[in-house]
Amino acid sequence: MQCSKAQVYLMKKSCFLEHQYTTLREEIKECKARIFKIAGFGIFVVPAVQFLSEFQNIGVVLLTLPLLVITIVLLFLAENHGMMRCGSFIKDVIEPNVLDDDLSSGWEHWLEAQGHPDRRSVERYVSYGFYILFSVYYLASVWLAVRWILDTLQDSNATLWASGALAGYIAIGLLFATFLFANIRNATTTNLDK
Repeated sequence: MQCSKAQVYLMKKSCFLEHQYTTLREEIKECKARIFKIAGFGIFVVPAVQFLSEFQNIGVVLLTLPLLVITIVLLFLAENHGMMRCGSFIKDVIEPNVLDDDLSSGWEHWLEAQGHPDRRSVERYVSYGFYILFSVYYLASVWLAVRWILDTLQDSNATLWASGALAGYIAIGLLFATFLFANIRNATTTNLDK
């Protein structure tokens, strides 16, 4: 029996969607693994760098510690956004093409269905906890850097240098906090219409 062009097209489309779905689910799995590694790395490395810099008397490293904290948060946010983009694509492109009108049975639609308990609350709380912890890390690393400047520079310019560094760190922190607050919702939901 010969397949019509339409049947061949539907089979190819179905196989393509299935391949996309499988690939995206694998990418989500890998993103979750990288998120775990980034969080673990950050939780232990930031204090270790601070300890090492004081133990080895390399205080200059303390000046870069606030930037290390921001970099770790950006890596976490990038991976989280990548994972949510995969979920959005599954929800908005793959599920409607496969499930026709019955979207209630698709995984991404089920996760964010109206009238149900928030099924992504744990992910949201973990993200918020990560951001709170790294906010504390940022503030502590800024304090350590400014303290190092005051302790190291024993001349009359120490206060001036420390004030300038503090102003710079505050400006960077405020810019980053603004960016983070503007993007935090994208990291915890694929349904941005809520």
